[in-house]
Amino acid sequence: MKSKLPLKIVTFAPNSFHLMLKVKINGKVANLVLDTGASHSALDLSRISKFENRKELIKNSDKTTGLGTNTMESHVLTLKKMKLGDICLFEYDALIVDLSHINKTYESLKLPQIDGVLGSDILFYLNAKIDFGKKMLYLKIK
Repeated sequence: MKSKLPLKIVTFAPNSFHLMLKVKINGKVANLVLDTGASHSALDLSRISKFENRKELIKNSDKTTGLGTNTMESHVLTLKKMKLGDICLFEYDALIVDLSHINKTYESLKLPQIDGVLGSDILFYLNAKIDFGKKMLYLKIK
């Protein structure tokens, strides 16, 4: 199965940008940053209730690094369904982290809030190809 998702390029300053995309989590649209440097996809702690009513966050015993620190607390929540274009992932274990510092920066730049980041775990699993010229993310199940 193949899928393609349009990418939106958000520019902060000359030669400084993020790639944004929309996916569906449990049937609701999520605004994510495409982050090839993130080892695991993650959702924002303060925005997770938009997608999951369950309060079953399990503290992650592994160290979460990145985003400027190696002491970030994280949790794991199993999402019932994540839809990336035509591809559906079921029972996906997402990291839940505090991304408020990113959303504060986005707010100051009058950019839309993000619900999380799409990281290398999903990009690798779905054999992702990023086409910057066409502003598309291509995915396929291996």
